[in-house]
Parts: sequence; C-alpha cells; structure tokens
Amino acid sequence: PDEGITLGDKKETTRLLLACGPVRLYHTGDTLDDARLRAAATFRPRTLLAPINGRGGNLDADEAARLATDLGVAVAIPMHYGTIAVNDADPAPFVAALGRVAPGATATLLTPGVRHDLT
Repeated sequence: PDEGITLGDKKETTRLLLACGPVRLYHTGDTLDDARLRAAATFRPRTLLAPINGRGGNLDADEAARLATDLGVAVAIPMHYGTIAVNDADPAPFVAALGRVAPGATATLLTPGVRHDLT
C-alpha cells in the first residue's frame, strides 16, 4: 500500500521529449503506468528518465524497466530515490529489473551535483 503523500492521478502528467543533436531524451515526469507512455517510441528516444519509487502516483522499478524495454532505449535513468524522505526507493531493484528485461540497456544512476553527458 502507498504510504505518505498522494499526488493524485498522474496519467495527465507533463512529459518532455527532447532532441538536440545526438541527444534524444524522454522524461516521463511523475506518472503512473499508462499505454500512452509508449507513444514516445515513435520519437526513438535514446535515453529515458522515469520515476521508480512506486509511490504518490509514480511508476515502480519493474514498470520503469518495462517501459525502457518497450521504448528500446539505450540508457535508462531512474528518478525519485535518495532525495527526500518520501522518495526513499532503492535504485538496485530497477537496475536488476532492467538487466532482466533489457540486457542491452544501461542503467545510469545520477549523483546530485555531478555533471552527466547524455551523448
């Protein structure tokens, strides 16, 4: 069961598709699993940023890994862990799930304050 804050129905979340040179990035925003997320496959994103905490109307680790698989991304970056008390998810289950369902994709864990090159 979901504990802590509830942010309501996230199916109508704002999503971001970004193309700049070789970078093709899909940021799902806070979202529940929804078939409409997979429409981004036509954009052919290389990188996916998706929540993994499974709380407050967000994908859980397995859902985020399946989305990465469905989109065929090369890099999947989990969000919503280790930043605030209610987002205390461990990224390890996401990394493991991604390895099971998308062995060709790389899970990239970002570190706050450390620059990451998306190319």
